[in-house]
Amino acid sequence: MQTGHLLTGELLSTPLSLEHKAHASPFPGFAELLLPLLQAVADGKAHSIGEVARAVAEQLQLTADKIATPGPSPRHTMLEYRLRWARTMAHKAELVTLPGELLLQITPEGKAVLAGQPKELNEAMLVSMSPAFAQWLIDMGDMNLAPTLRGEQQAIWVIRAGEGGSRAASFLKKRHCVDGFRGAP
Repeated sequence: MQTGHLLTGELLSTPLSLEHKAHASPFPGFAELLLPLLQAVADGKAHSIGEVARAVAEQLQLTADKIATPGPSPRHTMLEYRLRWARTMAHKAELVTLPGELLLQITPEGKAVLAGQPKELNEAMLVSMSPAFAQWLIDMGDMNLAPTLRGEQQAIWVIRAGEGGSRAASFLKKRHCVDGFRGAP
C-alpha cells in the first residue's frame, strides 16, 4: 500500500492553461466553447459532437470558412477539435457525462451551472467549482502550486491521497485535510 502524500501550498493565480497549448489562432479556444457546449446539451438528451458543433457554430455565428477551418488532424475541423477538448474539460468537471461513443449529456451539476446564467465559463471557474477538474489538471501537470502560503490567499490542496491519488477529489470536495494521511489497508 502506498502512503498518500499531502502538499500544502498556495494555488498560483494562473494555472498552466490547456488554452495556452492550443495554437495561436483567431478561432474560439477551448474555454470560449465551454459555455456554448453546455448550452447546446441543456435539453438533457445525449448529443453527438456533430450536433453540438452545428448548435455552437450557429450560436457563435461562425462563418462557413471558420467552420471549415482544418484542425490539427485531417479527420476533424478546428471547431470539432476544440469542442472535443471542451467536452473533455466539461466531463472532467462533472458537468457532462459520456453515455456512448462520441456522445455527451448534461449532468445535474451542469444544469446547476446553467441555472446560474453565467456570462462565461472558463478553466479557472471549473477549478473553483470542481475538485475533480482541479485534480485532473494537477495530474496532467497543468496546475502549478507554489511552495509557500501567504495571508488570505491560503489554500490547502491534497495532491495525492490514497493509492494513486484516488481519494484526492473526495478530500477537496469535503474540504478535509489530514497531516500524515495514509491510505486505507
